[in-house]
Order: sequence, then structure tokens, then C-alpha cells
Amino acid sequence: MYNSFEHNLDVTGSQGSEILEISKANFRKILSTARAKLCNFMNEKCGIVNKNNPCRCRNKLAGFIREGCVNPN
Repeated sequence: MYNSFEHNLDVTGSQGSEILEISKANFRKILSTARAKLCNFMNEKCGIVNKNNPCRCRNKLAGFIREGCVNPN
């Protein structure tokens, strides 16, 4: 996740810790905790991650389009 954060947001660990005004170790811990929470959420809710879960992106997306949150074009 640490490398993914750097890659996806184009921010290094040093920059991230500087932006948040925390140590590099704390920054890595925050990322680790966020990844664990996201993985737990996805495992418990997402039907793509776990086929036993009812949630499907296509169902969510249709609702977001109806509400005007997502522009399908």
C-alpha cells in the first residue's frame, strides 16, 4: 500500500509525512491501518471480492447515476 500510495498519488513517503506533519513511521502506520480497514470492508461487503456478498458495482453505479453523482458520459 505504501508503494501504491506513492504511485497513485505521486507523493513519496517523505512528502506524505511532511504534508501531514507526522513522522515517516507514523505515516506508514496510517497507510497500513487504512489498507487493513479497506480490505476488511471489501471482504465483508464487495461481491467481487467475495461472491457471497450481495453488493455489486453495477447496482451501486446505477444508483449514483440516478442521483447525479456520476455522469455516465
